Amino acid sequence: HPNVIPIYSCGERDGQPYIVMQFMEGGSLARQLQLATTPLKEREVCQWLLDTVKGMETAFRHGVLHHNLKPGNIFLDSEGNLKVGDFGLSQVLYLDRPLLPEPDSKEAPPEVPMTLAWYACPERISTGRQDVAGDLYSLGAMGYHLLTGRPPFTQDDAASNLRARFDGLPPSPRSLRPELSPEIDALLLRLLALYPSERPRGYGELVDLLTAHVKVLAKAAGEDGKRRPLASRGAGPGVSPAAQSPGPAKLSFDAELVAKAREQTRRRSRRRLLWRLIPLAVMAVIGVLSYAHVRQVNWGWYRQYIAPRLPSPDTSRPSPPVP
Repeated sequence: HPNVIPIYSCGERDGQPYIVMQFMEGGSLARQLQLATTPLKEREVCQWLLDTVKGMETAFRHGVLHHNLKPGNIFLDSEGNLKVGDFGLSQVLYLDRPLLPEPDSKEAPPEVPMTLAWYACPERISTGRQDVAGDLYSLGAMGYHLLTGRPPFTQDDAASNLRARFDGLPPSPRSLRPELSPEIDALLLRLLALYPSERPRGYGELVDLLTAHVKVLAKAAGEDGKRRPLASRGAGPGVSPAAQSPGPAKLSFDAELVAKAREQTRRRSRRRLLWRLIPLAVMAVIGVLSYAHVRQVNWGWYRQYIAPRLPSPDTSRPSPPVP
């Protein structure tokens, strides 16, 4: 997928495992944060989030969750194209261990780096497990950091940072950066909801909302929406490409685009439900017919239309003599 870093090879040398992947000249989004001298542009960050969701959605269709989504694992190539990397590495490292054991537990808590504490979802912290909703939480925390210049929770140590999620939502992004649009402010806080049921229902809904919002931002800025190489954006050594752009104006979603996005989400949900129900219906019919055949039930419709029939013996012909 164009938004997932390709792995060309892997192996082990002198006892050290390694992978060979595409070289990403633009570095990670964490590097973009470090180099930025002014706030990152809202349209560009929303495009990054959209591309990230597309890559994650494709991986999820192949049964892969990320488990460690953060700016340091999202990369840009020389053309400014975004690709997601390092799928599942934190899941392997922490082996489903809660990041914060119960207070009366004798188990020592794992050593959690601050970069994981900034973006980990509440259910991962308390149970050690997460699903799509957990990756969406991490995406919201990443977007919050990129747009405001600080993570959602800023306690001094990792344990305090992890506990802070259970005390309520972080400050509104617009309280830290008033020029952000109300829509992206509401979306980020929704992604950072404590309970998974309060977050977006899945990648499809998020793709529709971000696509509509990026179009509105590009239209308001008078841009053609085309991606340009990093070098042509005026980026030089030590200067973030996003730092060359002025901050976005206050914007709102276009009503027609929002209605279209919602309708697309409903259609996707109906199609997914249908494709799930068809195999179940086929299996149910096969099960019923198998039961009827084995038990030789006396159901009228089964006897009339489905039950196998043997040909009736022809009594008009004499039986052959028995030798």
